[in-house]
Amino acid sequence: MITNHGYSLVNLRADYFRAFVGFNFCFAPYVLGAKAAGGVLILLGCAALFALYGLRTLCRQFARIELDEQKITMKIFKYRAIPWEKLTDLSLSYFTTWRSGGNGWMQLRLKGAGHTFRFESNLSDFEQVVLNSVRAAMQNKLELSSATLRNIDALNIRIPESGQPA
Repeated sequence: MITNHGYSLVNLRADYFRAFVGFNFCFAPYVLGAKAAGGVLILLGCAALFALYGLRTLCRQFARIELDEQKITMKIFKYRAIPWEKLTDLSLSYFTTWRSGGNGWMQLRLKGAGHTFRFESNLSDFEQVVLNSVRAAMQNKLELSSATLRNIDALNIRIPESGQPA
């Protein structure tokens, strides 16, 4: 069975907003006639970073991810696939913007077959992608870090002693 996943525009709105505001705030002094020296050059560099962030968000919006029993496939400009039997590394990280640990997001990183895929938790059916990836990691007998195991547990994906996620 093939499942399709992607990032919705609703989930990417805040990223587009940050890129737009950051770029305009940093680029405004140059447009308003400030000489390109010192602090203005630093702001122009920051404007370039915000522009790259906006392009990255645009790429995520058009990314299409497919899962099936044999592989995970991602298409942005071209198809790239990681067959499950060639999965060599899996990590699930949690990032937070608050000291209390709330209001954060997760990122799944998969490596194999010469590719590295990164998926953030605002991907549609993120938990299903993690579940299928963890199953492949268990079949390939990959050693997962303690942080990854804690984050898998936080998603209520259980890994019993048999090594197969439930």
